Amino acid sequence: MDYKLSLNLLGKYLICLLMCFFTFFSFTAIFAMNTTPNVIGQQVAVFETKESEEPIEEYAHYYENGEDTKKIDYEKKGYVVVTRDITGGLIGTPAIVSNTISQIISLIFFVIIVPRVLYKEGIADINRVSCGRAKEDKLKGFKAGIPLAAIQFVSWILLILAKVGILQTGHIFYKFINYHIYGIQQLILLNTNDPTKIPVWSLCVALLPVIITLLVCFITYLLGYKDINIYDKLVYKKK
Repeated sequence: MDYKLSLNLLGKYLICLLMCFFTFFSFTAIFAMNTTPNVIGQQVAVFETKESEEPIEEYAHYYENGEDTKKIDYEKKGYVVVTRDITGGLIGTPAIVSNTISQIISLIFFVIIVPRVLYKEGIADINRVSCGRAKEDKLKGFKAGIPLAAIQFVSWILLILAKVGILQTGHIFYKFINYHIYGIQQLILLNTNDPTKIPVWSLCVALLPVIITLLVCFITYLLGYKDINIYDKLVYKKK
């Protein structure tokens, strides 16, 4: 395995994730400015009296978890309960349009930025192999993508741990490590704040980033090694 090539891929992947983050954030902000806020819960603070400056308890309650029985109990006991709305992401048509546009752009970023180095490596290997300075290895791109795919696989394990309640923040790691498919994640993970509610079928589909990475790395290197430029074939026509 070419570790230098793999590290190069990881560096490109980090750049890709940052660009994807700003893409989703920008489009979400643009659409959110023209839509009604989506209230998904309340931030609750409980005070002993109206004069109290420090709350005796603070917690977040999400509407998807049902009625806030703790708030009702505190109010029955005479405590002062102060709430603040928690807003979530976009919903409805604005969410679909925003996520679709952002997801398409993010996947383009991933395909262009991350495996591009493998395409160049494939082209360079044409000469190396023909001159006998290197052995032909059509799986070189696949092998180079293994460390990156391994990180994504670990994030999938963390997602499973969150699902079974062992690691509560595991799904957050999964989301950030695979941010280039954040739009698809909304469908896979059902856009829930409670990872224990993620269905089993979603966990199976959540392996998609690993498969995409290995497949794209394998194909991109092979295209370079065979000196096939898809862009030229699509843009330029033979006379």
